[in-house]
Formats: sequence, structure tokens, C-alpha cells
Amino acid sequence: MPKRTFTEKTGYSAKILNPGYLGELTPQELKILKTELKNRSKLRKRWGFIEGETITNIKIQAKALEESDDQYLYGGAEETESEEEG
Repeated sequence: MPKRTFTEKTGYSAKILNPGYLGELTPQELKILKTELKNRSKLRKRWGFIEGETITNIKIQAKALEESDDQYLYGGAEETESEEEG
């Protein structure tokens, strides 16, 4: 059975995985992002978390609100996100 994409698993576009894409996060978006960040080391790095750093809702929200040039670099990577492993 093929792996399901991020969008298939969550109902959200993979674009929400880009720091600064959404701005203010809803509680559900925050929950999904926190789970993904805990499970995917490359995503943690993209969001600016260092190895061993505690990932909190406050830190995720702060990073989601930051303007970043990365959103333009990663904006087209919709479905490749689901295959990224920690």
C-alpha cells in the first residue's frame, strides 16, 4: 500500500509546512504542525529548530508568524513533503 501524502492524512495543503506561510495558526493547525515537527528532522531544521530543542506551541506560533524567504523556495513542494522522513 502506498504511503499517504500529508494532504491525504490531514486534509491540509503541504504548504502549511512552510514557515511563515499561514501566519496565525488555528489550534488544529498548531497540533498538526507540532506532530510533524516532532517526527521529521528535516522539517525541524527548516523551521529553525536545533537538535534537542524543545518544540513548544509558543515557538511554533512565533516561527509561523516570521516572514521568511524560504516560503518562496519551498512553496512549490506540495506532495514531496509526505515522503520526507526524519
